[in-house]
Amino acid sequence: TSDLDDGETALFFASEDDEALAERILWCIYHRKEAKAIGERSYRIYEEKYSMEVFSHNLLSEVNRILTAAVDLDENKKEINT
Repeated sequence: TSDLDDGETALFFASEDDEALAERILWCIYHRKEAKAIGERSYRIYEEKYSMEVFSHNLLSEVNRILTAAVDLDENKKEINT
């Protein structure tokens, strides 16, 4: 599922659709409070799931998982060969 929801955590418009982009920009100008809330919700999602801190943590966890599996596999091979 996507973390982005039009009007809740993002403002969508079709690629290369200048008019739709202009409409979204105008909407933000005339609805500053709502636009700010959308931005704040989006930033919370970024912080919780996509920040460098989260990325680093997830990457290190995955590397550790792979290395642990490799060590376990190597130890099992040694036990079988002895």
